[in-house]
Amino acid sequence: MNMYSVYACIHYIFFFPFSYPLLTPFPFRTMVGTVGYMAPELLRGDRMSEKIDVYGFAMVVWEMLTGEVPFADLSAMQVIWTVAAEGQRLPIPDEVPELFRSLIERCWQQDPRQRCGGGKGREKKGKEG
Repeated sequence: MNMYSVYACIHYIFFFPFSYPLLTPFPFRTMVGTVGYMAPELLRGDRMSEKIDVYGFAMVVWEMLTGEVPFADLSAMQVIWTVAAEGQRLPIPDEVPELFRSLIERCWQQDPRQRCGGGKGREKKGKEG
């Protein structure tokens, strides 16, 4: 798989689960899912956006690269405190290639505005086809 294929795949994974227009209010108001994959703002009950999917994507990539379940040794309450209040993230093993390390780190930023993905990808997709 070449680099273009990796980025194309990542682009579609980012935007597939979020099917609501960005100009409408985010439709979900309750927390449902697996705590280890949830974005900090979701755990805190803050305003949500499509960036919760970007964070979750980072957790899935981390799991695929490590073969471990995120925060498997912590209770749900410990995960909420660790991720939402303390801003801690899982360790990325040294053997993970820099491309994936960088991707994970950009996708699981504490501030959702600093996560990769979002409007630029949608604009680019719209212009191309």
